[in-house]
Amino acid sequence: MSDTQFDKTKVINSFIVAEPTENDNKVIARISTNALNRNNLIINQFGIDWTNYLKNPVVLPFHNTEEKPIGLAQNFQISEAQTVCEIIFNDTKEGQDFKYLYKNGFMKAFSVGLLPVDVKLNDNDTVSVDKSEGLEISGVTIPADPNALVLRNCINNVKTVKLKKEFERQLFEILINSVDELKNKIEQDKRYDELNEKIDKAFQLIAESKNMLDIYEQNKQTDEFKKIQEIQNSIVTIKNDYKKINDLLEAYKQN
Repeated sequence: MSDTQFDKTKVINSFIVAEPTENDNKVIARISTNALNRNNLIINQFGIDWTNYLKNPVVLPFHNTEEKPIGLAQNFQISEAQTVCEIIFNDTKEGQDFKYLYKNGFMKAFSVGLLPVDVKLNDNDTVSVDKSEGLEISGVTIPADPNALVLRNCINNVKTVKLKKEFERQLFEILINSVDELKNKIEQDKRYDELNEKIDKAFQLIAESKNMLDIYEQNKQTDEFKKIQEIQNSIVTIKNDYKKINDLLEAYKQN
């Protein structure tokens, strides 16, 4: 086993758990539903034509068409019950102000600006908007549709950040405190061949734990508790494996 395998800097850089950056400006939001809204309208989600909007997918502040957009919308998912999309905040001061409000829970609602094309009055005095054209999407404080809210905040929530920080802390503690010690003991003993397999397994476990964290990051919203348990268990496994290696080294030393 070469010394480079024990290089502390290289090991830490290989397994560092980086904070996500690519999705920091994004939230996923339900922008419209087929439920009766505060304007007494029932909007057919399949009847909204977004064709022209997608040529200029602006997200505005409070339906104000004279203000600069705060972002754009993309990746629409439309069902009978709702329309969901990604909201990407731009890097302008206004966009970043709105990002802060949404990311920290001070704002949660969105609203769509529609041009009705085909409407009908129902017997209960509600109005069905069967066909419409989507003109714009806005960040708002009080939406006409009370269900038009942020579904997922794509930057890590507080629980996840704490979990990842704890994972980093424990992993680095294992690496810093154990790797140098193992290197020194192995160099003194010179019995590389008999220890290589177990030490390599320990590093493999660390790599697998990093991969598990990546999988968790991708799926945390769908099965968060399970992934948290898996990561916590992997930390215990790594610690136990290093303990076994240390015990083995002590046994060699005594012999």
